[in-house]
Amino acid sequence: MLLGSWLAGWSSDAYGRRAAILVAMVFFSLGSLWTMLSGSFGSFAISRLVTGIGVMGLCVTSNVLVSESVAPEHRALTTTSCNLFSSIGLAGLSLLASYNSASWRRLMGILTVLAFSASLVVYIWVSESPFWLLASKRHDQLSVMLQRWASRSGKSIPDRLLENLSSSEEKLVGSDDEIHQSPSHHSTVHLSSLLVLPAFRWHTLSVLWSWFAVCMMYFGLTLHVEGVGSNKYISFFFVAIVELPALLIAIVVLKYIGRRTFIFWTMVMTTVFCTLSSFIAKWSTQVNGNDSTHMKETIANWQLAVSICGKFSSSAVFSILYTYLPELLPTPVRTSGLGVCVVVSRLGAIISPFVLAWGHRHPMAPYLLFSVCGAIACAGIYRLPETKDRDLPETLQDLHQLVTKG
Repeated sequence: MLLGSWLAGWSSDAYGRRAAILVAMVFFSLGSLWTMLSGSFGSFAISRLVTGIGVMGLCVTSNVLVSESVAPEHRALTTTSCNLFSSIGLAGLSLLASYNSASWRRLMGILTVLAFSASLVVYIWVSESPFWLLASKRHDQLSVMLQRWASRSGKSIPDRLLENLSSSEEKLVGSDDEIHQSPSHHSTVHLSSLLVLPAFRWHTLSVLWSWFAVCMMYFGLTLHVEGVGSNKYISFFFVAIVELPALLIAIVVLKYIGRRTFIFWTMVMTTVFCTLSSFIAKWSTQVNGNDSTHMKETIANWQLAVSICGKFSSSAVFSILYTYLPELLPTPVRTSGLGVCVVVSRLGAIISPFVLAWGHRHPMAPYLLFSVCGAIACAGIYRLPETKDRDLPETLQDLHQLVTKG
């Protein structure tokens, strides 16, 4: 999944959002089929690698494509809906797995059929991003696509708009030099510019750390919930379904407050729940030798409640980051920037089980570490600009104006 995040970002910005999604769906479908037919552990491991590349390729690119295809006032709704259906899919997976527990190959066969059918839907219905076509100077292709969209909606595209598409090329390449403070002055936008240029460095590092911290807390809390339940299918179902109310609340609340405000306070909540988990873990070790069944059940219930609440708030942060980040990046590096952030977040996911294992010696340590990471992320998020109802930045100049205005 880490590798897929990087490949998706690079290929999407280089060859288009639709092409990257189709390639990701091919990896996903063939990886699932390969898993079902695997006859050895080596073959199985490679098949999961291929599947993971496809999964994250689809996840990263689809969020950017959706955000670039709708008006600013609908952006939060559409991108959050992608994560909403992802949670529904996870909940459905637990039901499929419980009914096919006798044969994991049969389960993978069902998932393979679903993957191939989804690939067909993508190929037939999904169009290229208008922002990417504009940034790539494919004005003829963009004109045809806009006219097709308009005819489906019973609308018409003004001739003046189509005639002025070519003039937008100057905007995309002519204004970036004004804010370059590095020795090399290039009109082309590079992902490295977001770290090299002082105007963007702090914001880029804050975003990267936020992705790392929330992903580490998200999977740390997820693994903790799975460890509490007695039935793995029921536990997995509740871990997945708890995200639905978080995402539904996010969709409603984001109509009235900004992205930064929502992410900041939900990150604060996640940090608080991680801190509470550390004290409950300490409490659990203190009564470990006690034979009181009632006390052990009480602690287990508190662990479950706090972990689910933390999972609830971290799910909201995670979903809105997929909305917020594309609004902070210029078009030529939007998907690759999101891909880098997801790569960093996967590092947090990889580290979280090892941090939890540290709890065998020091029960409070894992979640206190999560809390410290979350607190640092909150400080960084507080200084980021607000993007609610603003147009997506197309150039570094647009991003500079967004950053300086807050």
